[in-house]
Amino acid sequence: MSSVRLIFTTILILIVAGVGLSFVNPDFAQVRQLISVDWTCKFSRHRDCFILFESYRSSRSHRELAERAGHWACRFKNPTACAELGQIYEDERKWPLAIVAYAEACDLKLEKACIDELVLTSGSGQVDEALLRGRELCQRDVPMTCYLSGILAQKLKDRETATWALYEGCFKQSTTEACIALSKFYTFQKQLEESKQALVRACDLGSTLACLQNTVLANKPAAVAPAPGTAVNIRKPAARPGQH
Repeated sequence: MSSVRLIFTTILILIVAGVGLSFVNPDFAQVRQLISVDWTCKFSRHRDCFILFESYRSSRSHRELAERAGHWACRFKNPTACAELGQIYEDERKWPLAIVAYAEACDLKLEKACIDELVLTSGSGQVDEALLRGRELCQRDVPMTCYLSGILAQKLKDRETATWALYEGCFKQSTTEACIALSKFYTFQKQLEESKQALVRACDLGSTLACLQNTVLANKPAAVAPAPGTAVNIRKPAARPGQH
């Protein structure tokens, strides 16, 4: 009986001491709250941890607690928690942590997080890494990632990858932006027929500008044949890839 009384007395003393230290030292209060978050997330239901994360996230004064709860919720495979944690890290300019959080949300099938991951990775100067990840996501048929991969490949002057990615984005993922970018890319390469096909596809997908351009091209007057004896400067058209 005395041993039980001793245990309760010890617990009471620790509680009182903890409360007192919280008033005297705010850092101790913060540590105590962090421990509380760990216990709540580790031993309660996963949903409770996400609710705790959301409640702390709405308060700027509880940013560290929000990060801790968000970390736990993300570990429990909650894609929304991972993406929102990535946003917190991005706001704090913690780019590597934000990229990791977005990547985890992306792998959990949150498509918007995939875009955030690629944009932030390339924006932080890791263009090669962003393109490598973009190719992977494009092959997994994640919307908009083929288009972004094509843009990144153009930036790196990787013509083969740019053509493949933009073509996939236009004709497989039905991304209007990819079709317009592909049309411009083909025009720059002097592949005019391919450029026209990409423009037609963009029009079919609802691009008013692409439809207008198609109309202009269709109504463009044909070239008038020169009169006999007139000097004509004939330039051989550029060969397509694979032709010699």
